[in-house]
Amino acid sequence: MQGQGGTAWRWVAPVLVLEVVLVLVPLCIGFWYSLHRADYFQITAFRGLQNYVQVLSSPIFLESVVATAVFSLGALFLTFIVGFSLAIRL
Repeated sequence: MQGQGGTAWRWVAPVLVLEVVLVLVPLCIGFWYSLHRADYFQITAFRGLQNYVQVLSSPIFLESVVATAVFSLGALFLTFIVGFSLAIRL
């Protein structure tokens, strides 16, 4: 019984490594970049959470969140209604 745990980790380890390399590392790098001022492809100054405060206090951001929610809910309901109607018809 004790040997099965080692075998399982040998199968899971490559997937975990890929997950860390392809998801977690870029996520951390993106967060680090978001805390800085970027001019084109060059990081120039550390700004901390000022970028987030600026975005969250922008009225354009709120409008885009509302528009995205309306579009997503509309697409969801339309897809559900069409799919459900076709399923009942069949």
